[in-house]
Amino acid sequence: MGLTGCILFALCTKLQAQIDSLQTHRYVTRATMYG
Repeated sequence: MGLTGCILFALCTKLQAQIDSLQTHRYVTRATMYG
């Protein structure tokens, strides 16, 4: 894997982590609000 591949992989991983935390946060908020 070249340098470009590594950078793309890192970006995709970071993006996926942000999306996961966003969905988790939304789920927790909904669970807290509606009990």
